[in-house]
Amino acid sequence: MRIWGMSGIAALALTAGMAVGQTPTDDCASAPTVGAGAYAFDTTGFTPDHWGLGTCGSSSASPDGWIKVVSAISGSMTVETCNAASYDTVLAAFDACGGSLLICTDDTSGCAGFTTRISFPVTAGVPALIRIAGFNGASGAGTLTVIDPVPPPPGTFIETGDAGQLPGSEMPVTGSGALNRIQGSYTTGEMDLYRIRICDPGSFSATTVGNGTSIDTQLWLFQMDGSGIVANDDNPAGTLQSSLSNTFTSSLPAGDYLLGISGYNLDPANGLAELIWLNTPFNVERAPDGPGVGSGGIVVAGWTGSAFAAGNYNIDLTGACFVSTCPGTGAGACSRADWNEDGVIDFNDFLAFLNDFNNLDDCADLNGDGVVDFNDFLEFLNIYNAGC
Repeated sequence: MRIWGMSGIAALALTAGMAVGQTPTDDCASAPTVGAGAYAFDTTGFTPDHWGLGTCGSSSASPDGWIKVVSAISGSMTVETCNAASYDTVLAAFDACGGSLLICTDDTSGCAGFTTRISFPVTAGVPALIRIAGFNGASGAGTLTVIDPVPPPPGTFIETGDAGQLPGSEMPVTGSGALNRIQGSYTTGEMDLYRIRICDPGSFSATTVGNGTSIDTQLWLFQMDGSGIVANDDNPAGTLQSSLSNTFTSSLPAGDYLLGISGYNLDPANGLAELIWLNTPFNVERAPDGPGVGSGGIVVAGWTGSAFAAGNYNIDLTGACFVSTCPGTGAGACSRADWNEDGVIDFNDFLAFLNDFNNLDDCADLNGDGVVDFNDFLEFLNIYNAGC
């Protein structure tokens, strides 16, 4: 069948599921912005334009093409050449041209011909730059498919940017209500540290087992000052993923704590570069038992060792809540009723709360039943009258 004219070509392309006029370019700076869809590419004759790749796919000197992806929703975006390229592809995602590497993968199980699939967390409206390259200088043609995130279930927090590694640089898991899952990723040699609220220490748990996490993980729990509480490398059931139970938290007060995740053999050390936890035994939860316990202390000041795992992870939690950003929860507040957080409960706090209450602000839901109503007003009066 012969189709004449641009309108016919466009119709044929759309019928085939291909986007029109959005082809990956040779230079990152001129990469077109796209959403979900399928995009033809050919890197033949392109030049290398890369940074921060390390040894991923031996692709640093490979010809590469670039495309900018943006999602309308936050979550885990998938970009792939799976079964759709004529050569051995390497895919990488960056937060900007010349920016930080988010993920890089060469070859994916289930993708024929050494083609590739990557998945990484994105924030709605925030672009990521995709590099399409080949193993050890290879180039060629194919189709790049961009798949939008599936909206996460309630109680899910998605890492935005890169979580820090030390107290003070951790990523606060902000929101309201129960925290059921943290979705994130790390590259080789890094770890992520989150600030969470353990609202029910007796039922607390955190695990990367059985939830789609395939990389070898370690989980670490610290006090807010960085003092170690408990860690696990390899689940007691024998997998390479990790789990924490309420064994070491049931006697702790409810409050904010630091939850860390790293790949195998990237471990916390104190200010004297001493390990806070020994490398072994595996498959058990342990309080700090490293050389730092008897000398330099158990406050994390850095991370040592070589992480062999990189990729995406899910941490499923029980007994945990989002860290509140509502009035009366900040460091300057003497009570939940100190709505303006000036260290004193007075009529100004009453007026500030009343304003949020009348606007049906979620923060005015003091009894946590999901509805702002008269019961929340009565709850505020109770804590207001109790004073600091």
